Amino acid sequence: MGISPHDGNGVTITLREIYDSLNGVSSSLDRLEQRIIRLEEKTSVASEADERSRSALKKAEEAFQKASEALVLIQEKEAEKKEFKKMWFSAILTAITPWLLGFLFALIYLVQKGGEW
Repeated sequence: MGISPHDGNGVTITLREIYDSLNGVSSSLDRLEQRIIRLEEKTSVASEADERSRSALKKAEEAFQKASEALVLIQEKEAEKKEFKKMWFSAILTAITPWLLGFLFALIYLVQKGGEW
């Protein structure tokens, strides 16, 4: 900035100084615009990653729910198998008991008779 030799009260700014200042401001604005563009790109990438993350979380929750349901079904089936085994054991024991008692009574009778027919 230069001071005019004609007037002691004011400051004279040359066209060159205005041009240089505007170029500096323009350059700063260009750098700022590039930074904003990079930030927008990063924000877009982060937003996409967030969306994928939410989608993955939802799928994981659904899978967990299905696994929990499957576990309940498996536990019910195992309980049914145990009950079925108990019923089979009871049925076999109930069917064999009269035969065993009959055989035992026949054996006692034969022993008391002394083995005679």
